[in-house]
Amino acid sequence: MNLIEYIWDQLKSAVKCHKNLPHTLAEFRDTTIQEWDRLNHQSIDNLFNSMPKRILTTMQERVLHHIKVLQ
Repeated sequence: MNLIEYIWDQLKSAVKCHKNLPHTLAEFRDTTIQEWDRLNHQSIDNLFNSMPKRILTTMQERVLHHIKVLQ
């Protein structure tokens, strides 16, 4: 559910798959910036906008679980 973890995972995968793996800090910075620009920002926006609904759903599931446990 963590949006930041999702974004970092996407970026990390993109950097690992980059045609020329970085060998220096400067190359790593440049590669990371390139791959950040290539990320699908619309999917990140969609995920961000879905967070309230996802949080509500998770909370409802937890409440239902606790109700079942108490019965």
